[in-house]
Amino acid sequence: MVDASLSEIKEQSKVLLRVDYNMPRVNGKWLVNERLTQTLPIINQCLKKQCSILLVSHLGRPEPGFYQAEYSFKTLVPILAQTLQRPVRLLPDWPNRPPDLMPGEVGLAENTRFLKGETSNSTDLSKAMVANIDVVIMDAFACAHRSHASTVGMMRQAKQVLLGTNHQAEIEAIQSITHQTGQNRLALIGGKKLSTKLPLLRQLLKFFPTLCVGGGLANTLLYAQGYPLGCSWIEYDHLKQAEAFLKLAGQHDCRVYVPKDVVVSQGSPKPGADIRTVPINAIQPNECIVDIGPDSVAEYKNVINQQSYSYWNGPMGIYELDFGKRASIQLAKQLSGGRALVGGGDTLSCIKAMPDLTFTHKSTGGGSFLHLLANQTSPVLEAYRASIRETISQ
Repeated sequence: MVDASLSEIKEQSKVLLRVDYNMPRVNGKWLVNERLTQTLPIINQCLKKQCSILLVSHLGRPEPGFYQAEYSFKTLVPILAQTLQRPVRLLPDWPNRPPDLMPGEVGLAENTRFLKGETSNSTDLSKAMVANIDVVIMDAFACAHRSHASTVGMMRQAKQVLLGTNHQAEIEAIQSITHQTGQNRLALIGGKKLSTKLPLLRQLLKFFPTLCVGGGLANTLLYAQGYPLGCSWIEYDHLKQAEAFLKLAGQHDCRVYVPKDVVVSQGSPKPGADIRTVPINAIQPNECIVDIGPDSVAEYKNVINQQSYSYWNGPMGIYELDFGKRASIQLAKQLSGGRALVGGGDTLSCIKAMPDLTFTHKSTGGGSFLHLLANQTSPVLEAYRASIRETISQ
């Protein structure tokens, strides 16, 4: 699939492609997923037109204004070059030094989060980013909910703005959910933090009569219900919000399933740790939840079987550890082949080792998908619409 609007790009244009290569790494090794592979068709189409391509992305949450080696894209460059089968240059001084890319050349800008003014959407930084750029292609859907200099800021300053193929596909997938009718719809929600997803989870109650939760997010909900969870991850400062959410779900007649059993490790979770499976009310003070248990998986599978449409966002456990991703793998297999939409960078990395699984749609966005689903728009989409209105008025 190639975005027809990309045909508007002229030969040898200077293209800035905003991507999201914010992918997980384990022990320094990149867990490459669809966030990279899905950008290849757009890159290759631009290369056919002998465009120079500046790839721009953020990575993690380093302190702005300082270089931190662990958040550098330096080690991704050889992987990207091998994937594209052509040289890729790292541009560590961008945008202070405009890229000197030749037609048909690809450059990867260093982590935008190293730059002061990125997350505060500095106008001066945005202008510097698009200096000497002919067209900005916004394909980083996973960043669509952020008003940063390298997202909304650049789009407001660019000569021409296009939405990438993957971004458009994400919007279409969300529309497919909101157009669904009936009661047989399920959302499986995992991941670590309840706090980051809570405002959007409230909106999900409008679309999904059934929720199954896991991960650290479930821990906070369980603790709010009075379960002692040992030394597990819990957002203690969000317990009242967790209680309010469960109450709101009841008011919406939404059934929320929480784990009835869990896999725990002795002490902090790490490779080789001793693990055991226990009921949710039998966790010892020195034990930490690493995954939902087999009884919970069986219950969630049964719930999936009763649905006509399912959405899954976020792993059920600490997927970076072998014993923390078993539940997610089993649920992914259960969802495969049905009408299921899965999303989020961690979710994609969790199922990467199972390429034979098929889903209706695989979203590269987690928070951005929930944001657009809940609000039917995003800061990036509003900026894009504004750019269209400005073009028409000229």
